[in-house]
Amino acid sequence: MQKYNALFAEKNSQLTLKSIYFKIGTNMAKIIRSGVCGTDKHVIMGHIKDVKLPRVLGHENVGEIDGKRYVWPAIIPCGVCLACREGRYNLCENNQVFGLTTEDINIGGWAEYTPIPKGTVLYQVPDSIGDDEAVLIETVASTKPLHTIDVKGKDILIIGSGAIGLVGAVHAKVKGASKITMVGHKEQAKVLGKIIDSFYEKNTPIEIVGSQYDIVYDAGGDPVSCDYSINAVKPFGTVLESACMPHSFNVDLNTLISKEAKLHTQYGYIPDDFKWAIELVEQNLTDFKKVITHKFHLSEYNKALETILNKRYGKIMFLP
Repeated sequence: MQKYNALFAEKNSQLTLKSIYFKIGTNMAKIIRSGVCGTDKHVIMGHIKDVKLPRVLGHENVGEIDGKRYVWPAIIPCGVCLACREGRYNLCENNQVFGLTTEDINIGGWAEYTPIPKGTVLYQVPDSIGDDEAVLIETVASTKPLHTIDVKGKDILIIGSGAIGLVGAVHAKVKGASKITMVGHKEQAKVLGKIIDSFYEKNTPIEIVGSQYDIVYDAGGDPVSCDYSINAVKPFGTVLESACMPHSFNVDLNTLISKEAKLHTQYGYIPDDFKWAIELVEQNLTDFKKVITHKFHLSEYNKALETILNKRYGKIMFLP
């Protein structure tokens, strides 16, 4: 492994990524595990027009290169736009997303091997983290808003019980949240056991849930869940709103303003976020592993698709 201080150095010698390691000359990885994201489901259902099909999906990957295991961010920045030059790689004007929007449709983890495009930042997986748990590193990085604020001793409401919501609940618990409530599907939330202190079914009226939460984390990422979150946060509290492929939001901020509450927004993550995500997973393997509910071999794709489209689940992964 060679330390490489420039991303796309041949295009911009001024751009540096400190303490990031990049494998020079490697262009293929043997896939060990690849996760299924809610975004993949929406692509399959035709809801995301920016993703052109056919293509190989899979952006939550663990791969083997030269006998070592690596994970890598889904976002592949161009390295030359203004946002990249300022280190805001998540806001890259020309980014590609691994397994979703890359020019090469063969780049994706739902396969035995995948090309690794130039600009991909690789992180070696510690031996203490198993293959299954390593898949969760990308999802943990996606819960970045919980990493950037103080949640210790706070009452938190999580809107949504998909993989982001479930991982977010674990993230909040291990960071010291006092109480965690979830609004979602019971069959999903129950996999976390005692991590969830209280639960409400999806579509429970806000009048029943109440406006009593220090922090509301919107893991649904749509206008309806955002509006719900604003109504659920208590005065002077914080709403966490994040997305990678955001919807068109048209939200009335009067309620937020009248509470003097904060709206903390986050668009994706930057490669450096994999560092703390790896450490968080490594230190809390047992809790994070609870999120994993289904594993399929690639040969079971049709069975996996049935689960993805028609069942409630936590984290699904493919095992080539």
